[in-house]
Order: sequence, then structure tokens, then C-alpha cells
Amino acid sequence: MRKLVGMLSLVIIMTLVLSCKPDGNAVPDANNPDSNIPIAFSTGDSIWDLLFAGNEMWVGTIGGVVRCDLKKGTTQKYTVRDGLGSNVARKLARDTRGNIWVTGYLAGVSCFDGTNWHNFTVSDGLISDDVITLEADRQGGVWVSGYWGVSYYDGTEWRSFTSMEPGALVVGGENKNNPNAVLIEGSELSAADVIFVDNRGAVWFSDRGRGVTRFDGENWKLFSSEDGLAEGGVSAITEDKDGNLWFGSMKGITSFDGSQFQIFSIKEYQSIIPRPYIQDIRQDKDGNIWVAAFGGGVSRYDGVNWRVFTSADGLPGDNVRAIYLDREGNPGVITDKGVSRFNGTSWETLTTEDGLPDREIRTVAIDDAGNLWFGGAGGEIRLIQ
Repeated sequence: MRKLVGMLSLVIIMTLVLSCKPDGNAVPDANNPDSNIPIAFSTGDSIWDLLFAGNEMWVGTIGGVVRCDLKKGTTQKYTVRDGLGSNVARKLARDTRGNIWVTGYLAGVSCFDGTNWHNFTVSDGLISDDVITLEADRQGGVWVSGYWGVSYYDGTEWRSFTSMEPGALVVGGENKNNPNAVLIEGSELSAADVIFVDNRGAVWFSDRGRGVTRFDGENWKLFSSEDGLAEGGVSAITEDKDGNLWFGSMKGITSFDGSQFQIFSIKEYQSIIPRPYIQDIRQDKDGNIWVAAFGGGVSRYDGVNWRVFTSADGLPGDNVRAIYLDREGNPGVITDKGVSRFNGTSWETLTTEDGLPDREIRTVAIDDAGNLWFGGAGGEIRLIQ
């Protein structure tokens, strides 16, 4: 496996691919490294998201949601026939009560309580049936974004909030949000691609044009270039070990210490037109900030300097979609042409020739044992220990 074998402690790739069906087929036991159970299988449908909840791996696909018990070696697939609101499951989340939440295509959101699925739409108080993403908070609630605002479920009821007057034109068309949504003046809550809950409990909602809106539990506040945020909207958010927030936009990266913004400009990006689109921001074990840019590779900030890594430095491609961290906290990236991991000095690449899922890699998740699972557009899931 080229250089990657020497870098990873173990890469197990089996040629047997199992079909993930409701009647239950064997799946990998991630808690037993000596297990001979295959660690590669197929859901049969293109994969959008992976989520781990203890021994269970949940898989969001365009054909439903797959629940895999890695300890028992059983699987179950849920579709609309089983009570799921939509077969197109693009985003998964788990709240502090243990419920599994799923976004549905033009069907609101669905929640699995361990036994049954419960579906929520505009008729239940959701802002819109056309949802974008969702995120759980520390109080057991769940935030959901739609094209006309955001909604919050506290375990009992929904409350919806919007920044658009009725009839206003937004990304998703004419404002047809829940008529009971509360108008939050001065905010930007339409089409939030990112919902981020920081360590203080505040919730941040990205905006594609102006900036980011924060809800601290009582008050709403929009931060834009007028407050010191880089222009170009917000497309990625993270929080570092010191509690500083980092925002990625079309025109720069901004840090926020709670009172002041600092804009960082990466000079290598200035000559690229259009500017690289920030996809993801992460902090590694050494405190370095990594920024994934579609069209600009990946950048590292060590606290003093920025360094940009591209295909010329060993990346499989410059269109970087996401950053992941392995069990040791080392960074890796997902590009449109393969997956790479940084060994501290150089990039070493894993592609389909090494056994990664066929076609493009859509998502990656880490289980409780520290194993990385990659899901692909072709429906395959493969594990790397």
C-alpha cells in the first residue's frame, strides 16, 4: 500500500463486500481488532453521512437510513415504509437524549427514539419542510435550518425564527415559512448551511452573503464585515482549544476571541479567481489550524505563519472538501480525487487503488475505537484502523 502502510498502524481492506440489508448481515466489530469479520460493505445507495452512537453506526443514504450494530454484527435499513419521513437522508445528528435525527428531502426532519420514527413538518411548527441541516445542543434540543429561517425543538415543542418578512424573496424562493415564526430583526437566518454550537452553549448560524448570526440563549446578534468579520459570508465554523471561534469565507479566515475579530489573508489565494471556497476548518493535536478550500488545497496556520499545500505537495487534488482527524489527532483531507493524511512532514495518499470506496468519498467518521470509516457515492463503506 505504498507509503501509507508504514504510516498507518494497520489498514485492513477486504475484497468481500456485504450488502447492508434489513434482514441482517455481518458487519465489522470495531471493538475487536482480531475479528475476521469483513470491514467493507455496501448499503446499495449513495452515502451522504455517517454517525456513530456507541456500538452503532448510522448511515444516511439516498435510499433511507441504515443502522449497523458493530458489536452484534446486525444491520437494519429504514425507509418511508418503516416510518421515515423521506428516503433521502443527507444529514444525521444525535441529541443528548440518544435520539437520532435525520433531514429529509422536502419532508422536514425525522427522529428515531429507539423504537419508532417521528416526523416533523411545518404543520408541527418547523420553519420549512425544505430543510438544509441540523445540529443538537447540550440541553437535549435540536436546531434545524431551512431556506426561510431556523427552528428549535426542546423535546416537547418547536419554535421557529426568521429574518424575512412574509412574501420576501430568499434563496429558496418566496418566503413561505411557518406563519408562527418569530421575526428576529437585524439577523440573517435564511439558508444557514452551518449550525455550530460553541463550548459556551451559544449557537451560530452561517449566512451565505453577510456573515454569521449568534444566539446566546437570550439575544440574537448578526456579525458582519462591519464588526470586523471577513467579507463573503460564512461557510465553515470551528472552535479551538482556547475558545476562539474561526470562520471561513470567500475572502478570508477570521478568528474571534469573544470581543475582537482578526482577519487572516492567505496570499496564495489572492491570485486565484474565483477565490477558493472554504469548506472546513479544524484544529489538530498540536494546535495548528487547518483550512480546507475547494480550489485551493489545504492551509495550515501554526500561530505565526500560513502554509498552503496543494497537489504539488502531494495532495491527490486541490478541491478539498473536508478535513478529518485520526485517533492521534493528526489531520487528513478528503478531495474530489482521493484521500490523504499528513504525517507531520508530507502527504501520503489513499485512493481507490488502495481499497477506498468506489467513486467520490462523501463523508468520514471515527468510531469509539478510533477507527476511521469512509463512505462513498457508490454506496460502499470501508474502515481504516
